[in-house]
Amino acid sequence: GLDFGQSEEGFLTDADTLFDTAQHKNFSIGTMQIGTDLAGSEVTFVNRFANTQASTVCAEALYVETLILKANSKITLDEVHVYYRNLIEEPGVTTTKIGCGDLLDVSPCAPPTAPTTDAASKNRFLAITPGHPGRQLAVRVTFDNLPAPFDLWNGSQMWVGPPSEVSEAGGGVPPDGIFPTFYAATLRCTPHFDDWSAYGTVYVFHEGIVPSASYTVKTVDDLCPIGDEASFSAALTMATPKWGDTIGIPGPLPPPPPDSSVDVVDILAVLARFSSVPGSIIKSRADLEPACIDLMVNVADALASVSGFQGFSFPFGPPSAASPCNSTCDNPLP
Repeated sequence: GLDFGQSEEGFLTDADTLFDTAQHKNFSIGTMQIGTDLAGSEVTFVNRFANTQASTVCAEALYVETLILKANSKITLDEVHVYYRNLIEEPGVTTTKIGCGDLLDVSPCAPPTAPTTDAASKNRFLAITPGHPGRQLAVRVTFDNLPAPFDLWNGSQMWVGPPSEVSEAGGGVPPDGIFPTFYAATLRCTPHFDDWSAYGTVYVFHEGIVPSASYTVKTVDDLCPIGDEASFSAALTMATPKWGDTIGIPGPLPPPPPDSSVDVVDILAVLARFSSVPGSIIKSRADLEPACIDLMVNVADALASVSGFQGFSFPFGPPSAASPCNSTCDNPLP
């Protein structure tokens, strides 16, 4: 299968192998035994056939849940990585490594790869896709650079809470069976571990997610020490657009991302979402107010975009508390 290094993803992934992104086990093996109680065996691990799109030497690997090497066995790793979760190695085993060949354990603490986001930034939401099916991850958001008066919270770190399904209908929050839905979550001060692949992209909101701000998002596995920064994924850096900027110059669908200017097009985009016009921007791009996001789009959101068009700055603030953990905003999730 694909070589993910010393990562649990080698055993369960949705990465593309042969033009197939369905979740699969990456050709991993449960238990492999070399030799018997009576005698050892000689085995060479070599990659003679490409099972995936990978083509370079050592781009494919074998993942084994439990590898048993009986006494006096000889194994040769010929330009291939073999990874194991559990190794039972008896005396007298000889291991020969050729080229990049190696025998490696899958660390129970493997930092995830960086989360991803979608193409369009949002005034009041962060769109986060943690990925990694089958793993229990927590998602941490750092407030890097917030505009005044929210700069009081710069450097604060919070965690994405449990997601809830929300309707795209402008005037409703709970799913109604008519309009499409998405998953939304707010921030809290304790980690929430989850298999986020069940939700796809999660749209995160909080009083501290404001326009013209920047944030850093990282994930960590529940098998890893949360106090060790080395346990965390690489960073996803995110920035929110200027106040009222929801869309660029319209063209073919999907609606283009914000373009750093606020004009009549932005106001009309919010009104289109309010009216649930097909092909309009999604709710997380149109929901601009109030200070405590309500997961609804109405005329007040369009008027908020108007204020951005008129050159006014973000009208809400100062923060409701000295710490974002003590924000007094109610949670509108169903």
